[in-house]
Amino acid sequence: MTRLRRTILPAALAVAFAHGALGQSRRATPHEAIERNLAPLTAAARDLRLTDAERAQAADVFDRAEACAAEMVEAERHADHAAIRARTRRVELLVRLLRARVEALRAEAAAAERERAALSADDRRTQARAALERAAERRIALDRADGVSAFTLPPPEADAGARPTPEAPR
Repeated sequence: MTRLRRTILPAALAVAFAHGALGQSRRATPHEAIERNLAPLTAAARDLRLTDAERAQAADVFDRAEACAAEMVEAERHADHAAIRARTRRVELLVRLLRARVEALRAEAAAAERERAALSADDRRTQARAALERAAERRIALDRADGVSAFTLPPPEADAGARPTPEAPR
């Protein structure tokens, strides 16, 4: 029996200590806490599938959010619940700002693309109208016997000096 106690007692103690150690939660590092506080912003950025240009345009939002998350970690360390709530609200507002800015950038890009398409269509319409006018002029020129065109000048007279000049009053 003593032999059994010698083997069971250390094993039971090891299990008890291991269970106690596993039950305790590990305190997050500051970097992990900052990432946890930035989770809403990173989730929004992931949902929006930001392009590099959009990410560059929203860089200041990410910078402000990182500073706010760092302030939250400091407030958590000092157990300042009012500051934590304020910083949490600020991160939520920064998420809204990010979404609004990206939507505005995308709407602006779409509007610019529509404007380019409209200008291109207008240019094609102008060119088509000019081609139609040239074709109509050619048709008129072919219908006329003398072939006079409104776009071409008649040939200069051979003897320009023979033209009568008005007489000066006496």
